[in-house]
Amino acid sequence: MVGGGAGAMIGVAHRHAMWLDNQYVLAAGVFGRDTRSSREFAHGLGVERIYEDYREMALVEARRRDGVDVVAVVTPNDTHYEIASAFLKKGISVVCEKPLTNEATTAAALVANDRQRQVLLDKAARLREG
Repeated sequence: MVGGGAGAMIGVAHRHAMWLDNQYVLAAGVFGRDTRSSREFAHGLGVERIYEDYREMALVEARRRDGVDVVAVVTPNDTHYEIASAFLKKGISVVCEKPLTNEATTAAALVANDRQRQVLLDKAARLREG
């Protein structure tokens, strides 16, 4: 998960959806811009792999044998394109909180990236089985 730290209600909703669906494990994340707070929050959730930022997470998780299969992006709308794109380019599927992006052109670019790399881009506020 990227975003969804302390006080972020949409992060709570996505985590509950993961747990209720029982198809996902929250294994890695960046839960805020402040590294210390992000780490403390992650430890409270039992998340072991905590990153400084989404770029580091995308790079490292793509190289890991047991890397994440999908990332939930639950950050402010104007950050969705950059974050989702970083993971899609590394072959990691993305669930992105609505709206997908703030502009039709950037949304179309993410969809094209999704198709090109044969990964899943889900713009709904739910997790798709998969």
